[in-house]
Amino acid sequence: MKKMTAKINSAHQENTTTKKHISLLTENIQEFINSKNDFQAFIILSIGIEFLGAFVDEKDFNEFGQSQNRFENSLKHWFNNKWYEQNRTWIYQNLRGPLVHQYRPGKEILLTSKCKNNIDLEKHLTKSNGKTIFVLEQLFADFKKACEKIDREMNNDKSPYKNTKMSEKYMTIYEFENWNKEKIVLSGQTETIIGE
Repeated sequence: MKKMTAKINSAHQENTTTKKHISLLTENIQEFINSKNDFQAFIILSIGIEFLGAFVDEKDFNEFGQSQNRFENSLKHWFNNKWYEQNRTWIYQNLRGPLVHQYRPGKEILLTSKCKNNIDLEKHLTKSNGKTIFVLEQLFADFKKACEKIDREMNNDKSPYKNTKMSEKYMTIYEFENWNKEKIVLSGQTETIIGE
């Protein structure tokens, strides 16, 4: 059997910082919105909210068992709308947890979007049939404001949140060709094949 190998071209590698990773998250979410993939955008957005919460603690990004703490810390410290802070555990239990682990929203929420359903952004966090409505584009706007708040805090030398996490190397992306001459991008343990 022929051994299939590919050589990583070190000339085509990029080290991304956590700050760049936040930028990539917002770009990816926007791409999902632009293509009307609202459900996938909600999932990535939920993961992004949790990621922002990692900047509140001093623990390593890989520290096990921090998902709920980080998600709730993000809503408490970075989001301006106090409703998020006051309902952060409930949001984790009905939005982030079910979306990430069950690929569906929790029983007490309704997910919708302007891009797909032309819903008014003002419906965000209102009730319908006893369920709380989450409008993707409004949640995303709140997320982007949270990202801006983190950026300001990390650039403020007197900030209680200033830590080295914002500038540390977060992920390395390598690009090379595999045995079939397909362009491959690797980052950590993931592999993505990019078409011609």
